[in-house]
Amino acid sequence: MAVFNLNNFDADNFDASNYNGPTGGAVSLSQVGVKATNNNTGASNSIELFNVLRPIWEIANASLTDAVPGIFSNITLTEGTPNTIILATRAYFEQDGDLVIGKSSGNGSLIQGTTVPYATLCKGIAAGLPFNVAKLRYSYTSDSQLDQEIIIFKRTIFGKYTENRISPRSYFDPNQQQSKVVDIPISFAVDAETGIQTTLLASEVVTFNFFVDAQTKPSI
Repeated sequence: MAVFNLNNFDADNFDASNYNGPTGGAVSLSQVGVKATNNNTGASNSIELFNVLRPIWEIANASLTDAVPGIFSNITLTEGTPNTIILATRAYFEQDGDLVIGKSSGNGSLIQGTTVPYATLCKGIAAGLPFNVAKLRYSYTSDSQLDQEIIIFKRTIFGKYTENRISPRSYFDPNQQQSKVVDIPISFAVDAETGIQTTLLASEVVTFNFFVDAQTKPSI
């Protein structure tokens, strides 16, 4: 095999058509999965993914849940012990990175990452590591869940709000081979201003599989 001599390399006369070395294969899309479970067997619960500029684990959102952000107890300023931490009415991350969204009227919801911890995913977005979604695969448990809209929204740091409402039922194909799954051909960026909301029916379990076609790193 001829030895390549960098000192004698002439870029102007280089012919790439003569290259017979290894080439890259087809690039497959990466997947990021988020699973949401409604632990309430008798009532629906609303959930929200991402929205890291105004997250429900830090800032209360009464329109979504009455859960109190964080797990910190109320501290008494006089003699005595702090009030008991009531986890059932809190929105907080567990040690494994799962997000618990409590509810005072009953069991709340649980948000889990299926590929990476959900807390890690949210921290990455908040740190300026957004990604572009090329397709959303939505898995569900009950057929009625298909009638619950998925709202993808943007809320800027200054409060401007825009949204895109999606009906999963519109993408259901009765002839498809896979059951309890719909592919939604929508592309959007997930950054610090992006959030996703939907309502989970009683005991419902759904999974959002985001097919990622690009991940943007901050410039230095």
